[in-house]
Amino acid sequence: MRKKVLTLVLAFVMLLGPVIPASASEVPEVYGDVADIIAEYDGDDIVTTDVLDELYALIGDAYEADRETVSGGAAESETEPEQVNAATDLAADFSTAGAGPEELNVPSGAAVVIDAAGGGSGGNEPTNAENPVEQTNPVNPENLPVSEEPGEEETPAPVPAAATQQENVIFVLRFAGMNDSQLSAVSQEENSEQFAYDCEQLAESINLFKGIEYNQTEACTFAQLTAMLSNVQPLYDALHADKLQPLFINGMAQPIFPYTSGMVESDDDHNLTGTYNNADSDIIRFFVYVETNYDTDGDGALDLVKTLVQLPRAAMEGDYKAASIFEARPYITGCTDGRTPNVEGASYDIEKMYSQPDARMPEGETTTAEYAQDADINEWYYWNPYERMFDYEDLDWYDYYLSRGFAVVESGGLGTHGSDGFETCGTDLEIDAFKCVIEWLHGDRVAYTDKTNNITIDADWSNGKVGMTGRSYAGTTQFGLATTGVAGLETIVPVAGIASWYEYTNSQGTATGGVSYSDYLAYYCNGRLLDEDYETAIKEKYEAYLTQISSDQTALNGDYANAELGLDHWQIRDYTVEPLMDDWTGIHIPALIVHGLNDTNVRTKQFDLMYKSFDKAGQNVKLLLHQGTHLTPTYPGGRYEIKIDGEYYDTILNKWFSHYLYGVNNGIERMANVTVQSNVDGSWDTYSSWKTASKQIFNASDVAESATSQIIGAVTTGSGWRPTIVEPAVNGSYTFEIPEDVIIQGAVAVHIRAAATATGETPLSNMDRVTMTVELTDKNDESFDAFVPSRSYLPITTLKEKGAWMGGGVANYDLVEYAQTPATSKSIGLGYIDVFNPTAGYDSASASVRTELADGQYYDYTVYIQPTVYTLKAGHTAEVTISLSNNSGVALTVDNSATYVDIPVHSTSSNGGGHSGGSSGGNAADTQPPADNTTGSAVQTGSFRDVNTGNWYYSAVEYVAKKGIMTGISASSFGPNLDTTRGMIVTILYRLENQPTGTEAAAFSDVRAGQYYADAIAWANANGIVTGYGNGLFGPNDAITREQMVAILYRYAQYKEYDVSASAELTAFSDAASVSGYAVDAMKWANAAGLINGVTSSKLAPGNSAARAQVASILMRFCENIK
Repeated sequence: MRKKVLTLVLAFVMLLGPVIPASASEVPEVYGDVADIIAEYDGDDIVTTDVLDELYALIGDAYEADRETVSGGAAESETEPEQVNAATDLAADFSTAGAGPEELNVPSGAAVVIDAAGGGSGGNEPTNAENPVEQTNPVNPENLPVSEEPGEEETPAPVPAAATQQENVIFVLRFAGMNDSQLSAVSQEENSEQFAYDCEQLAESINLFKGIEYNQTEACTFAQLTAMLSNVQPLYDALHADKLQPLFINGMAQPIFPYTSGMVESDDDHNLTGTYNNADSDIIRFFVYVETNYDTDGDGALDLVKTLVQLPRAAMEGDYKAASIFEARPYITGCTDGRTPNVEGASYDIEKMYSQPDARMPEGETTTAEYAQDADINEWYYWNPYERMFDYEDLDWYDYYLSRGFAVVESGGLGTHGSDGFETCGTDLEIDAFKCVIEWLHGDRVAYTDKTNNITIDADWSNGKVGMTGRSYAGTTQFGLATTGVAGLETIVPVAGIASWYEYTNSQGTATGGVSYSDYLAYYCNGRLLDEDYETAIKEKYEAYLTQISSDQTALNGDYANAELGLDHWQIRDYTVEPLMDDWTGIHIPALIVHGLNDTNVRTKQFDLMYKSFDKAGQNVKLLLHQGTHLTPTYPGGRYEIKIDGEYYDTILNKWFSHYLYGVNNGIERMANVTVQSNVDGSWDTYSSWKTASKQIFNASDVAESATSQIIGAVTTGSGWRPTIVEPAVNGSYTFEIPEDVIIQGAVAVHIRAAATATGETPLSNMDRVTMTVELTDKNDESFDAFVPSRSYLPITTLKEKGAWMGGGVANYDLVEYAQTPATSKSIGLGYIDVFNPTAGYDSASASVRTELADGQYYDYTVYIQPTVYTLKAGHTAEVTISLSNNSGVALTVDNSATYVDIPVHSTSSNGGGHSGGSSGGNAADTQPPADNTTGSAVQTGSFRDVNTGNWYYSAVEYVAKKGIMTGISASSFGPNLDTTRGMIVTILYRLENQPTGTEAAAFSDVRAGQYYADAIAWANANGIVTGYGNGLFGPNDAITREQMVAILYRYAQYKEYDVSASAELTAFSDAASVSGYAVDAMKWANAAGLINGVTSSKLAPGNSAARAQVASILMRFCENIK
């Protein structure tokens, strides 16, 4: 059986070729021996443990194998460990294995990119391959190599043991140059099963199994070993190149960079007993101090922000320029006990925090290599007595990326431990300081080595490209940073982030917790309390600032803003409005937004607001919605990870960042627009759009027992979590049968007509902020499986301990899945509104006007349930419950004939057919324009605080306001970025016609008599200006899209007999084909007439909602130019 096969010999001559050692000019002869050994066997011969031991001995015991627990024998060698280093050319045609090397695509700064499809899987599951090598029965002695030399006596030759495919995988990875410390966080001797599992995961990641039907316990043939040696070429080349650079296979970075932890052991008193030195570390760690634009703490100098950098040694040594993963998170440097000081009578001038003294004058410069030599672990790993834990909290959260060649940058920002300034909880100042860190990474800003010596340091290792991710506060800051337009920030992946801080603790004019929160969180994140100079440096000033913002929130009492009092506390913490600072330029980057559908901490409206901001900006934006709570699918705190439709969450992010930061062409930018986990069984679905035009209406009158319903809050005494109930609450409840499955997609709008009555001596005129709560619940008589959180966490099922592979020697997490619980009811979502804010809509700014309620008079409210994707199963019921806050002193009478539930429904045609762009997660804004709401107070027109002379829409807003065509959302605010509804547009045209009368009501089931838009819609429908969605619905509260608006104006112009002959080809716009058929002629006319242009020079965005500023501009052009 031992024959020299010519093709195999030639293959291995080319495979092993000339060997170039790492530290010598001689070519080691041992590799010629390896070729000779392997070439003596046929492809279907089985690799034995003796042969494998011989191969290990030949390559040196740097990769010593201890197989006592694997194959029953130990491989021993007395040879000194030697680093194997060779430059090989594996372009040979391994015809026996049926697997050749792939064509390589090498982007700038990367070692090599392999975009081949992987073949094979780790674990026990064999993999189908395009050209699998035939599996050989390991127990067949005919396939085991035996000696051809007969002995003097005819004695049976001993049958050697077969080496398993798993053993050969481990050998090949070691042969390629991977050290055992990179292959697994545990040694083979310590845990051979875990070690082998990690090796298999790496093998699958790099396509090692391509062309092989892999089974870990089966014997390995020489053909399979040859195929693996061919497939490992990219890894081998990367590890033996002159410079260690990132390696991309299957569209993602591979874990080829050695890793050393930044943590050490400590004693019972929390003193560090271990040592750390960058000279001995594969990961280099150090701090810089980035100079910002403002002096928030009033010390006369621009604030410095302390920033931790972690990067592979190869990047510091100049082998390549690294892209950065940046987490901006105030928690990380250490939190306090949260006992927020409130100084009676104190006040603070917030405007002086925007002072800009002269920048520092540099007095020298240094390099990363020079400066990092003296890094001190106590700067990033220290005991925090308030939290009773070691900070930096996130020190090891991104080790996955360090082992793959990314740099990791972390900063707590202003007012945190080691930094200057005040911690301000989400202000534009906080975001701007983090922006400065990105500018340093991009090469546009100075940073210093400390606070006193003025020695500058550049990010000399950086390629200038920054991606961001992180959860909660870290998800918030990156969205704020995206709105700045800062150069260098290429993409963000916010997880459970906040788009508007107002919406975090408030909703539609009412506080959903206490009215004052920003002061608490600012002090909680005030890491400067850990600084030795806190008492003398900022304590008195900072406590006055906290008292001031607490007072401001109390004065707002749940409202978004108060122009009369000059309070903009929430506006400067709302990143969905116009860029908050003059030098911010808006969103120009793509985003992957991740959120848990059961997150009641950062509620789901936040992801919807983020999505709409990116969508309006014309950027590539994706949603990933899981059934979890306020957690990342890879959760460092619990050391576990879930898979997203069979793929590791980290794999998805790896591909995302590899594409946007290193230019790898992996197609991740074309992933589904919406990836969502089903509440029914935990499976995953994908949708082409978050918008949906389909809806279902449930009428309260169909299920109510009477024409009206009474709602009264409970009367209680005492305080705390369990007050004594004196009089129980009286709630309104409506139960609707679900005859067939309904998939809710977006924000359910509950329209309520109600009259308030004072129940005690206090009149309504002396009241404010009475919370009306609306809850939507899925119910069934028999229990059903549901994702039911317990104390903000979902139960989990562990699929495999240490089964979530990290790679590079980073310790694995547990692989888990979210577990369901049997239930007979499941809360789908909640909505809240202030009874004294009936004009409050979906957009935060609409909650700025308190209405003086008349006792017993009916008002129309629209309460928005938090956006979701949720399947109501056939046979279940949907229950809507309306309640009032305890001890409110108010009773509500609900008119059931004018109360209904508007449910946005997912359809298989996610664009909703010809009339796309209907309600999608609360697209409605200004559901009742204050100027025309017969139950609200009139709003004066004039100059608006949120419209400045420098804004592109300034003249248009002034025009429509002075002409009475449009009004503000309050006496001082126009809301230029808020959506405009379909009902509002029709009402505007109706006003231009002097509101003709005598038209019969339109037959739309969602247009109720008495609504401000009812007569306008009836007139427009009768004259062919609007036709509705074609299913008996008009969608008056849906945000109007750009194409819907031009279609309505086109028909209005025809009604007026204006000239509509102008027509422009839309070929200059890349998305012209996405214009719906009903709107094509209208869009061509509007473009030719100068009414509408693209959101960019090449994009029309016909399905985007039209902001009030855009509508004002279009209406001004229409009135001035169309005759």
